[in-house]
Amino acid sequence: MPRPPHALWLVVWMVFVSWDAVLGQESLAARIDRLLAAGQTGPASPLASDAEFIRRLSLDLRGTIPTAAEVRAFLDDQTPQKRETLIDRWLNDPQFSLHWADVLHVMLMERRPDKHVPYAEWIKYLQNSCQQGKPWNQLAREIFTADGTDPNLRPAAKFWLDRDAEPHILTRDIGRIFFGMDVQCAQCHDHPLIEHYIQADYYGLFAFVNRTVLFNDETQKKMLLGERAEGDADYKSVFTGDASRSRPRLPGGIELPEPHYPLGDEYVVAPKEKVRPVPKHSRRAMLVAATDGSNPAFNRNFANRIWAILFGRGLVHPVDLHHPHNPPTSPEVLDLITQELVAANFDHRVLIRQLLLTHAYQRAFDPPAADTLPTTAHVAEQIAARAHTVAMLKQAAETARTAQSDAYEAVKAALKALEAPDKAYREAHQAAVAARKPVTDAEAALDKTQAQLATQQAVVNALSEAASKAAEAVKLAPNDAELKQASGVFADKLQTSKTQLEALQKTAADQLAALEQAKAKWGEVVQAAEAAYQQYLAATPPWEEAKAKWFATREETARIDAQVQVASIQERGWQQVAGYTNKLAEVARLDEALPAARAAVAAAQQAVAQQETEVAGKTSAVVAAEQTLTTTAKALDMARTDHQARLGLAQTVADAVSKTEAALQQLPGDAELTAALDKLKASLAGLVEQAKVAETTAAAKQAEHQTASSQVEVARQQLGAATAELAARKKRADEATAAEAQLHEQLAAVRADADTAWLELTEAWSQQFLSRPVKPLTPEQLAWSTMEACGIVEQYRLSADAEIEKTVPKADVQTDAAKLAHRQFLVAQKVREMLAGIPATFASFYGNGPGQTQDQFFATADQALFVSNGSTIRSWLPGLGNRLNGMSDAAQAAEELYVSVLSRRPTDGERAQVQNYLAGRENDREAAWQELVWALLASAEFRFNH
Repeated sequence: MPRPPHALWLVVWMVFVSWDAVLGQESLAARIDRLLAAGQTGPASPLASDAEFIRRLSLDLRGTIPTAAEVRAFLDDQTPQKRETLIDRWLNDPQFSLHWADVLHVMLMERRPDKHVPYAEWIKYLQNSCQQGKPWNQLAREIFTADGTDPNLRPAAKFWLDRDAEPHILTRDIGRIFFGMDVQCAQCHDHPLIEHYIQADYYGLFAFVNRTVLFNDETQKKMLLGERAEGDADYKSVFTGDASRSRPRLPGGIELPEPHYPLGDEYVVAPKEKVRPVPKHSRRAMLVAATDGSNPAFNRNFANRIWAILFGRGLVHPVDLHHPHNPPTSPEVLDLITQELVAANFDHRVLIRQLLLTHAYQRAFDPPAADTLPTTAHVAEQIAARAHTVAMLKQAAETARTAQSDAYEAVKAALKALEAPDKAYREAHQAAVAARKPVTDAEAALDKTQAQLATQQAVVNALSEAASKAAEAVKLAPNDAELKQASGVFADKLQTSKTQLEALQKTAADQLAALEQAKAKWGEVVQAAEAAYQQYLAATPPWEEAKAKWFATREETARIDAQVQVASIQERGWQQVAGYTNKLAEVARLDEALPAARAAVAAAQQAVAQQETEVAGKTSAVVAAEQTLTTTAKALDMARTDHQARLGLAQTVADAVSKTEAALQQLPGDAELTAALDKLKASLAGLVEQAKVAETTAAAKQAEHQTASSQVEVARQQLGAATAELAARKKRADEATAAEAQLHEQLAAVRADADTAWLELTEAWSQQFLSRPVKPLTPEQLAWSTMEACGIVEQYRLSADAEIEKTVPKADVQTDAAKLAHRQFLVAQKVREMLAGIPATFASFYGNGPGQTQDQFFATADQALFVSNGSTIRSWLPGLGNRLNGMSDAAQAAEELYVSVLSRRPTDGERAQVQNYLAGRENDREAAWQELVWALLASAEFRFNH
């Protein structure tokens, strides 16, 4: 069915996707959002701002940022349906087809260098295919069947030719790119890491391509694809020793039936030297069976890749690892969009439009707020439900795995039973192949003779004509001796050549007879081989049935394993929510405990301070008591000394009284002695009295000293008790301080754990598309966006328009919408052609290596040097810089800068930063603007699609 012109495509698919609305059904976009919401384990982010949306949409649909004018118009537009309107407009933009061609080129060729088909031819083929609305399955069919002979489809053969038709490279890349399965590691044995990738999968794909060969057409000076009719996909595990053989088999399916041709009847064009072999049956063309909508792997792969292109990650991610242990984020959504893609005849625009209308696509990349988490009870309920589901499914998986194992044993038993007829057929076939040599030798000899015969016949014809002309000339000039001689020479030569021709004809006849005889003998051997094949074929049904059952049990096991994995992931997702909620609760508990801990520290420190005051007072009391004790000790010593002195003096007088009395006894009545004795007695009486007083005083001082000593002991005891209490209070204060510090440490640790859990949780939500995954710009997007921001694309657009004007004047198509749209496409295509080298330069810095997946982000020193010092970007800065420099209002110029580069208006702070940067730069304002342009181009915000 012919495709409608580009200008009508928008109407066609808008009618298609609007049919649900006519029927009052829920739109595909709404169903997608509903299914995603059913499996989400957390809240969703709000929708992105208009500025985020227009930049994101332009990058995803056109491969470049929007123009400043487009940004302003969209931001100022207040109509509620403006996002849907913009989606429809840009899906119909020529840039969409050109960008999608770039996407397909990178997906299909993975930046492999040109070998046999130039990039210019290939990309134009993809661009025109996208512009014509060619569906993916048709494009895949063209790629699968192209052999390079049809000039119109020769570019499609680039997939094969630039891989040199190497079967193992093709097996891996066809599996990855068209079916989402990287089975490379299942070549020599079952995949060591992925249970569900086995050797049978690898060789099922290998069987499609192992007969394809490169053919060098020396006449056209081009490489083409040929194909042999022989070559089986036999394999044997290096681990288990299990061996088998596979016919072509699509992932998830059974081995495809194929016709059998007897030996010698397999080719349309048999292989010969310098002849491209073309078999009657092409195994490579059998890949077309994947494109009719019946192969789930082919269908899911492309639907998932479209999702990944728009969302930055696939529902299955990585996109080339579809297997049960890496299930889709939402199996229901993947099933739904796959069904819709097939229903739309693989028209990617129909699916892309609906995906762009989803809330999932239009969400902000900022994670949702933590305070919108579901309740603890709901989380616990979900965990319990998932755990129950997982347990039930695991039991079913074990049952399925047992059935699969039994089915595989049946396959091995059936293969064992097939060994004898298989061996007999192979031996007969090999005998027939060996017996063919006399035939091929006879054919080669006959071909050589027939070539010589043709040459000799041409010589005879030429000599015959020359001899005839010479004879006529002799008749006209009978007396010309030289002419007669020449005529005789021609006649002799003619006779000799005829003799040689006759000899060659006889040789050819003999060789033909020998060939027929060799063919007859060979035919007998071929008949024996065919008889052996029929016996082998009659013995194959049990093996075919066993394989079909095994493949079916494998699919059933894979289906249940995928369900187990999905339920387990959902259970872990809810456990993550519970873990984060628990950590938040622990943070809250510790936060609540902090005031009490702080109060305990403060109270303990206050108690220490109070006790320190008490100890100081007690210390002062001890000092005062000790001072009093010292004073009383001194007073006591003085009193005792005075007492002793007085006692001594009284004793001396008493001794004098005794001696005087003794002398008076010797001299009784001696008046002088009597008078002296009286005086001594009187003095002694006074001294005794004074001694008594001194003794009383000393006793008093002794009492005072004892009191002071007691007071010192009491003060010291009180000080000791106060000091012990101070030590106890300090210990309690230290313990309270340590407890508070430990609480802070626990809080910090729990907060760190909570932050980590939050990052893991938001990443999980991002994988559930509850917030927008951030994705780096592809090298092509980065190149075109940089050129668009700097005004380079507009310059070349004018040049391209002038070039197209020479062949398609605008005035001639102005009134025809389809022709005008085609002219716009030609202009856009010409711009791409004129600037094709620039994205290639960016790809050399930002692209992954040839033949590798191209969706990884990495940063290198070479990238930094390219942006910082490379002449490419530096030479573009004046384009926008000079335009900004020509604006008199710095605030308006700042807005123009941000709108042109970052597709948004600047914040007030950013306006101020720009104005501050320009302040004092009047003499080199132009350079300052270029520096500001460069700064935004080099920013992370510009580098990513968010």
